[in-house]
Amino acid sequence: MSDDRIEFRCETCGKRLRAPATRAGAETDCPQCGDRVRVPTAAPQRAADGELLGTFTAPGEVRCPVCGEIASGDDAACPSCGELLGGMGDDPTGMGRGGPTEVTLGSVWHAAVESWKEHFGLLLAGVLLAGLIFFAVVFSLYIGVAMLVFGGFAVAAGAGGGGEGAGVLMAVLAIFGGLMFSGAVVAANSWMTLGLAGLHLEAVRSRPDLATLFKSPGFWRMMLCGLLLGFFGTILAYLPAIGIIALIGGGGGLGGGGGGEALAMAAFYLVPTAVFGGLFLLFWPVPFLCLDRPDIGHVRPLWAAIQLPAGSWGGHLAVGAAAYGLLFIGTLFCYVGLLVTAPLAGLLLAHAYDRFDRAETDAHGPRMLDPEGVI
Repeated sequence: MSDDRIEFRCETCGKRLRAPATRAGAETDCPQCGDRVRVPTAAPQRAADGELLGTFTAPGEVRCPVCGEIASGDDAACPSCGELLGGMGDDPTGMGRGGPTEVTLGSVWHAAVESWKEHFGLLLAGVLLAGLIFFAVVFSLYIGVAMLVFGGFAVAAGAGGGGEGAGVLMAVLAIFGGLMFSGAVVAANSWMTLGLAGLHLEAVRSRPDLATLFKSPGFWRMMLCGLLLGFFGTILAYLPAIGIIALIGGGGGLGGGGGGEALAMAAFYLVPTAVFGGLFLLFWPVPFLCLDRPDIGHVRPLWAAIQLPAGSWGGHLAVGAAAYGLLFIGTLFCYVGLLVTAPLAGLLLAHAYDRFDRAETDAHGPRMLDPEGVI
């Protein structure tokens, strides 16, 4: 701890936190698990070599290196602050917060498979629950927008406003309804993505709980990032396809008949798949950053996602490609395969992010906690 900073741990999940000394005693929400945490009023004194001063333990006991509390030698973590004790740092699965920080596809895959075996039932329930809620929300919105558009048209027609006036009204209602529907879908997708990211990250760092699905710190940042990625992704994905169709229809030398139709279908399928796949490879850490980094505001998680690898771009892209491939394979079987592949893909990403995060924390120390909750 420096002169004006207090370093401590969340008592629930063990995340390392830091706050100004002037905020001692303040309460806020842990950016990882969402539980209330209190900034301690003091930290244990340490000698020049980092050891705690005046600490004595009985045989079979250990003293927590973070908070100084006495714990049993059989405890895996400190009962007071959650600091991992003993040899957890050598855990080959990387589930301990002191585990490996290397991000290679082989090591992350091994860790993800081990976590998948241990937590598959709960993660499957989380994927099912999130998917059902998302489908119910989107379907309800679709029906609501359709009723708004056609109900408005019926009212206009019944009031004698048929013809051109009714057509204009229907167009306005359709645009308004479409914007409402798109915004609501982005909101529902942001909630689902954050909830599942939190559940999988919890499976990596501690014990997962289905209630995590409904704890979504960073929701508005995720919304902003999703809107920005969706807007530019749609432009990059569909403008080329629209241009190809225009050239075919205008006789631009691309051929007509079956060949032109096949080219148009390929453009509308392959170009969006490639564009959104590329965006996924680059920005897959964004949901984890929105959950785990309250110090990164607005749309800055997009930039932080690109900076996160810190020299490990190979692992970043390889893990993203493997996760995207698993999700794609899951969609080939009428989306039923996602029940198996989605939890594994989520664990791949969560393990990779957790290692990136620990590497950054080891290099730069714990990040400043925002006790005021200002994001």
